[in-house]
Amino acid sequence: MKKLDNFEDIPEIFKDEVVFKKAFEIAEVAGFTPRERRYYEQSLKRSRDSYAVVKYAREEGREEGREEGREEGREEGREEGREERKFKIARTMLKDKMDPGLVVKYTGLAEKEVAKLKDDLGH
Repeated sequence: MKKLDNFEDIPEIFKDEVVFKKAFEIAEVAGFTPRERRYYEQSLKRSRDSYAVVKYAREEGREEGREEGREEGREEGREEGREERKFKIARTMLKDKMDPGLVVKYTGLAEKEVAKLKDDLGH
């Protein structure tokens, strides 16, 4: 560390080594005047604060997206359940020999859907 002030830049041989980069940064900061150090620390704090704000916003956005996805999934599941229930009721009505027109009226299924169910049941 004592000889680092003899270098203006990191020698090419050390440029890819993280430990040497850190050592040169420390040596550079150690040579700052009190005023330069204060500006450096303020700049570093702003940079870290900005990073933290962006990171927090990303995490919040991801969590919000996950929650929306879960809610959409629950709603889709409920809708599928309602549809399946209509078909189950329609099958029961058709098995009990109810008029297909009434099945359409009470289940909300399309005439084609009821006709297909009727055919599938062999009626």
